[in-house]
Amino acid sequence: MASDWFKKVGKVIQVTAEATAEVVRDTAVSTAEVVRTTAGVGVGSIAFDVSQIDYKPGDKVTGTVLLTLEEPTDADKFVVRLYATGTRTRYERQSGSSSKTLVHEKETLYSFDLEVDGAKTYPAGENSYEFAIRIPVDAESDVSLPDGGFLGEVVKAASLFSRGAKHPTTWTLRAFLNIPWKRNLKKELAIQVDPLDGKDDETLE
Repeated sequence: MASDWFKKVGKVIQVTAEATAEVVRDTAVSTAEVVRTTAGVGVGSIAFDVSQIDYKPGDKVTGTVLLTLEEPTDADKFVVRLYATGTRTRYERQSGSSSKTLVHEKETLYSFDLEVDGAKTYPAGENSYEFAIRIPVDAESDVSLPDGGFLGEVVKAASLFSRGAKHPTTWTLRAFLNIPWKRNLKKELAIQVDPLDGKDDETLE
């Protein structure tokens, strides 16, 4: 009699353990799916196709950006950004001390966004977009950019080139798909912008 009771209890424990294990597995899968979609993993990829990566101030950066999605995706916009960063060096006085410490601060010197597509459901598969963004003539010089400039929509974030940023400046192309409630899908490509020599300056004038 006792043996039968232990067998029944054993079966109940086994069923409960199996059910618990299944719940744990399902929870792990669903959690992994949430992490995957939130982080943008598995959503797709972005790639740049440009003819060159070396430029001079005033040159136009042209090319194609390829957006490949694994499934239709709702997004606010698809943007190609050209931006420049530099390092400002300054001395900072320590609290309660007369000594100063050399501090290097990374800052955005220039940023321009080109919206190549807007809010919609982006289809699965490969989507190709052509882009063209002109590098400011004043890039890599000690002259501040004029307001607006010939680009029309220049964004001045932090300081400009005349504010003492440490050269060389780093120039980058960034393409990103702005996906609500998820981490944006993005890709970056470093480009080289070399200062103009005296002859080229005269030509531009």
